[in-house]
Parts: sequence; C-alpha cells; structure tokens
Amino acid sequence: MSGNDFKLDNLNEESIINEPTDPYSKYDTNILSNAIKNIAWGFALTLVTFSIFKLQYILPTIGVGLLYIGLRDIHKENKALNVAWIFSIINIIVHIFNLICTNTPLGERFNNITIEVLFETIFQVSFLLIFRKGLKQVFEKADIKPRKDPILGVIIWRVIIVICIVSGLGSLWWIFIILNLSYLYYFCSLYKLGNYFNTINYKPSEVNKKISNRKFLCIYYIGCVVAVSICCLLSNHIKLNSVEFVTPQNSETREMLIDKGFPMDIINDISDDEIALLKDAIVIKSSNEVLMFDYEEETIEDDLGVRTYNKIPGKYNLEATTIYAELKNNEMYVIEYFKWKDGKSYWHDGFSISNTQKFELISGRLLFEKKGINYSAEIPRLKNKNVIENDWFGDEIAYDKISGAVNYPFGSDKQRGYVFYRLDIDEGMFNGSNIVNYIHYKGPFRIPYVETEQQNLMFSDRLRQHCTNFKTHFFR
Repeated sequence: MSGNDFKLDNLNEESIINEPTDPYSKYDTNILSNAIKNIAWGFALTLVTFSIFKLQYILPTIGVGLLYIGLRDIHKENKALNVAWIFSIINIIVHIFNLICTNTPLGERFNNITIEVLFETIFQVSFLLIFRKGLKQVFEKADIKPRKDPILGVIIWRVIIVICIVSGLGSLWWIFIILNLSYLYYFCSLYKLGNYFNTINYKPSEVNKKISNRKFLCIYYIGCVVAVSICCLLSNHIKLNSVEFVTPQNSETREMLIDKGFPMDIINDISDDEIALLKDAIVIKSSNEVLMFDYEEETIEDDLGVRTYNKIPGKYNLEATTIYAELKNNEMYVIEYFKWKDGKSYWHDGFSISNTQKFELISGRLLFEKKGINYSAEIPRLKNKNVIENDWFGDEIAYDKISGAVNYPFGSDKQRGYVFYRLDIDEGMFNGSNIVNYIHYKGPFRIPYVETEQQNLMFSDRLRQHCTNFKTHFFR
C-alpha cells in the first residue's frame, strides 16, 4: 500500500483538504463514485413499483438503464462485477420481454403471479449478492472499510417483502410504513457508498466505450417506447376472418316480421337461419338509442327561467337497437344490433350483455362495407359465460353475460354488427330488462393490454349503456 492511500477511518483534516497529487485520479474516482450512485438509483427504481400514473412501467425502465451504465463503468474491476454487468444485460432483455408481454396477449398466457414473483426474487437477490461481493473487493483494493453494509440490508428487505406479500402482512398499515421507511434508509445508504471514493487516490480500470452512456440510455429508452408502441398497434387491432356477405332475398317470413314491427333497415343484415327461428313470432318490439361518446351539453333557458340540458352529438355516435321477438310457449329471441352513425371502430372495442333472465347465445356477426362490397365476420372472442361479481353491498351475485370484441378493417364503411340470443322466460313472468355495455377506444395506446370487454369502466367516459325493458305475452 503506497503513502498516497488512505483508510477512511484514519482521515484527518489535512488529508481531506489537500487534493491528490495525481491530476487524473479525481476524474477517475468521480467515475467510480457516479457509477455506484447510478447503480443505487437503478436498484431503487427496479425493486419497488408504484401503481399510479403508469410509474410501475416507467420507473423500472429508467432503473434498468441506470443499472447497466453503472456496472458498465466498473465491470473490469473484478470478476464479480463483470458477472454483475452480465446480469444487468440479462436484466435489460428480461425487462424488454416483460414490456412486450404486458402490452400484448402474451401477458394473458404467462400470467402466473407466483412464478413471476419467485423468479424476480431469485434474480434480484442473486444480482445483489454478486454486486455486493464485487463492491466488497473494490473496497478492499482501495483499503476502505465502510461502517455499514446497506446491500445486505436491501437483500434482507427484499426477502421480507416477499414474505409479507405471501402471508398478507403487507396489507397492515404499520408494516407498510416500516417497509417504506427501511426502503428509503437502505437505498440512501447505498447511494452514499459512492462518496467514499471522492476522498482517496484510487484509479479504477479503464473501460473502452464505442457508445457513451448518454447515447446508450437515449437509444435504450427510445427503443422501449418504440417497442411498446408497436405492441399496442398490433395487439389492439384485431384481424378479422371476413367473407363476402350477400344480402338475403325478401321472403314471406321477412315481410311478416316487418309487418309486426321488425326494423326494415336491420332485417336484411340478419341471416336466413336466424330469421327462420322467428317465423312463429307473435309480438315484436324494438328500442333504439344513440350512444354518444364525445357529446357536448347545451343549456337552454326559457322565459320562466327553467333550464334544460340537451346533448349535442360529437364525432363518435353508435346507434344501438334492441329487438325482442316473442314466440309461443314462453320463448323469446333478442337481437342486439349496433351501427356506427359517426366515427369508426378500429382499436379493439368491447361489449357485454346481461339480462334479468337466463339466456343462450346463438350467434353474432360483424358487418362492414369496403370498396363497395359487403363483408361479414364472426365477432372475436364472442362467448356466453356465468360470472360472479360483488354488488354495491359486497354480496356476491352470479349471472349470465355475453361478451365480445369489436373492430373493423382500416378503410371500411357502414360498420355494424349484432348478437342473436334466446331468452328462457319463466312461466308467469311479467317483464324483464336487458343491459348492453359498450366500451369504445379512439386510439390503440393503452398500457397494459387487457381484453376490452373484460374491463370494469363503470365511471369512464369510454363506456356507454343501452338499457331496455320488455313485457311478456302473459302480462299483456
């Protein structure tokens, strides 16, 4: 050990005031100090997530980049830090893969929280242990004896976090506060480790860089944004298996249904097989409503000072029509028909249908026109299943729900579609109600990817409802 080397515990005022005689050593120690600070910020941003304002995706992305450039600057100091640098490269690859899964349907296939938490914990703890070993060797080489070991504290803290998640203790407010305070303490201590190298004459190994850290971070962050954007564009526009749709010829059944009240502008979109099921209809009722997704309110005041509020349609207006066709023997068929009057659906809309009575899904189709030719396609992910949800009082309720996704090819016009299903009406029932929820998105950029029809957007401007009531033959 040369006379220019100092132990941190034996520093006096004279050694702190006098700068090292080597003019290059201060620049080198700043590199080492900044590298450790970048690593500290990297671990701080990747080990903890904040599920607000999309920070659970933004902060880890920043942290992964800082971890890489920090270890990139010091990876030649020893073998352990070189392995930690390789871990940081793997960390980038894993993070980009997670971003892709998060913003594509792949996330639904790999959605196993237990395996995900176990993998992340093993990887992060291994990463920290290797970095701790490499940094310890650097301190020994520089003849520094830190008074604290914050990395060990971070490792213990990470294990405790997993235990709290598994056991449910993390939901207790006092444990939550303790964990957050310890989080701040350990990462502040880790950040301060970099200051140990500002007062000694220690020259780290040189690292040749073809790309500067700043350029690398710019490329990495821009690459993440581009990857997420491409995933959103591809995942939120569903490709339809469409075929040419030939308008059915008029028939006696169609004429009879029109006479009983079936909307004339809709009946030609219904297939012959479905029309055949309605041939014995005794009563047909329909209800129509325009669902406005970007309306403006107009206030009108009369001479008496009474104010009324009118909705002015905007650029996105969906016309929803519910048609009830009742047959004999307590049998009823329902057609939920929707048509875009203004605006179009390109980015993975979704709908759900619920009823006070049990029902059975029969079919559903999307219809559109492109270059003067009519096409039809099956509604993506159309299904009928029994769901269990909590009501306003916290009680569980089970009911049937039809759901599906909606979007159309680019450049298509006259976008419309319908769902055809049968109701099981209890004998002696007087009436019932039907609710259609339609969720519309104007663009593809939303994180994370979720099947639109499965979202709960009760108080969102993207949701519109079409509610109708029906009477039975028994009541009439």
